[in-house]
Amino acid sequence: MSHEPPSRLIHLMNHVHGPQSPVETRVSTSGWSLKHLLNSGKSFRPVPRVFLREAQKAINRFEIDGVPLIIHGLHQEYNWLRKEFHPEWLKEHGPKNINVRNIYDWTDETMLLQDFIDQCRAAPPLSPLEGD
Repeated sequence: MSHEPPSRLIHLMNHVHGPQSPVETRVSTSGWSLKHLLNSGKSFRPVPRVFLREAQKAINRFEIDGVPLIIHGLHQEYNWLRKEFHPEWLKEHGPKNINVRNIYDWTDETMLLQDFIDQCRAAPPLSPLEGD
């Protein structure tokens, strides 16, 4: 496995015209930066973050401009639904199975939500590369 530079992967993603072929190398975000991604891909753009207290104004702008936004700090509000918005609640009340995609060979499959959450929790923050 080799470390594919972000600009090469972004180039490939921007030029897909049909079913994607399997990725030959492992992808790792090690060393990537937001600035580099924004400069590398024509489909990437910054997404503004707004705090909840500023959200209504930002939502109104979104409806006019169509620029997506991230509403930041919802979980810090006193009336945040702490019991409902966490993986354990979702495992109990959500779908039993979910559809997932393998990003290396582009295959789709159905798996148990419980297994998906367990795999996500066990995964390292960065994909290990050969020799690392």
